[in-house]
Amino acid sequence: SSTGTWSGNIRDGSTTTTWQTTTTPAPNSAAVYVDLGASYPLTGVQYFFRRNSGAKSFEVRISSDLKTWTTVATGSNPQTMIWQPVLFNQTGRYVQFLFRNTNGAVALGYLAEIRVYGSTSPAPADDTTSTPTATMSATATSTR
Repeated sequence: SSTGTWSGNIRDGSTTTTWQTTTTPAPNSAAVYVDLGASYPLTGVQYFFRRNSGAKSFEVRISSDLKTWTTVATGSNPQTMIWQPVLFNQTGRYVQFLFRNTNGAVALGYLAEIRVYGSTSPAPADDTTSTPTATMSATATSTR
């Protein structure tokens, strides 16, 4: 994305790289998401921020189609340099972090890494009740 750093930073295995917006002024909102490749029963995520100045208000959202999103967590002023957990039971293919610029931040994000937990078997179309615990790989994309 031309409005943010490389979205793959949130899944490159390094907590020293981050995804954040790069436009001036910073947008009113921005998002980065991972694509798991198929819908899975998901049980949670962990996230790691390098800085909290770009995450004064954020949501963790799940989608199966990139159109309809379910918010599974909201946050603000996250602790930095420590893994934070979010537990939920939701079926989805995409895990998104949506940032809102509620404080006039010069950049949104500073998200370093995310881990997604759930089943490694794709979910049947009508099954949202599984509670698996494996980690999946993903690709990441940023949006504005």
